[in-house]
Amino acid sequence: MAVVGLALNHAILAGLYRRALAAAALAPTPPAPLLRPRTAVTLVVVAGSAVAYAAGADLAWAALAGFVLLMLLHRRDARLIWPHVDGGLLLFFVGLFIVVRGLGEWPGWFFERVPLSPDGDPDLAAARRPLPAGLQRGLQRAVHPGRAGSGGHPGRPPPRLGALAMASTFAGNLTLLGSVANIIVAESARDLGGIGFMAHLRVGLPVAVATTAVGVAWLWAVG
Repeated sequence: MAVVGLALNHAILAGLYRRALAAAALAPTPPAPLLRPRTAVTLVVVAGSAVAYAAGADLAWAALAGFVLLMLLHRRDARLIWPHVDGGLLLFFVGLFIVVRGLGEWPGWFFERVPLSPDGDPDLAAARRPLPAGLQRGLQRAVHPGRAGSGGHPGRPPPRLGALAMASTFAGNLTLLGSVANIIVAESARDLGGIGFMAHLRVGLPVAVATTAVGVAWLWAVG
């Protein structure tokens, strides 16, 4: 679906901006080698950092080690790199991670006090209020889709959960504020006139709807 979604993105962009793209034809450039030695070294180091993280290394230290290694191999002067570090963007990510961590801990706090069943720690019985029976069954089917009557295969999430995970990603294309990647690109485009909210929505709406619709159909077909 990632490949199909990317193809849909290109098709919609080409259709909406066909006149602008035709008017902005670039002059031909001399052919360049497909893979320069410096680029190959960079790809090897990035792949090595990913392998180190997959093998259990700390993500921050693996990324930092790869960055330092690249600086040494390319013999880059750090004074030329630091001015390109966007402090405002880093602060934005810090705030985003704090908010996401807080929201991620809220469901645990909620279900400690409102369990899916009346069973639980007797010390918290007074503070807990079981959910209505119908809502309990619905949540239990969502949490344990492999159980009888849930409509899913044992050990495999039903298509509706896969559709939810996929749609939550594709929905980031809908508005300018829907994805951090959108904001990064908009920040980089300020010197070229920027990207307005409605201008992005004009493209983001058909992209989000088309990719989500095709994705849901695909998941239900193969699920």
